[in-house]
Amino acid sequence: FDLILAAAVRVAPWTADKVQFCEADLFAEAGASKSVLPFDIAAPGDQHGCVAVHACGLATDRCLEIATLLGGPMALMPCCYSGATKEVPFALRRALGKSLAADIDRTYR
Repeated sequence: FDLILAAAVRVAPWTADKVQFCEADLFAEAGASKSVLPFDIAAPGDQHGCVAVHACGLATDRCLEIATLLGGPMALMPCCYSGATKEVPFALRRALGKSLAADIDRTYR
């Protein structure tokens, strides 16, 4: 996280005090005391976004879902597509390949 934050601060110094690390089980079931997010938001009035590095397969899909729920900016860097293509139509996978088909499928969810 420190390397990612340092890189962000180099290009956008105003983010230094606005970015914090949050580690969570992305696939945890939301309990009665939790929202649909797998973590608590410290300051609900603030804008929240999502940065995910090495979000493999379905983790990228879950990060997209969380980022959409947060309503803020997102930067996701997936590295592999394990399991991410099972919902993608076969014709799309066959014509474009697994990776590109998964990325295109993610754009219209």
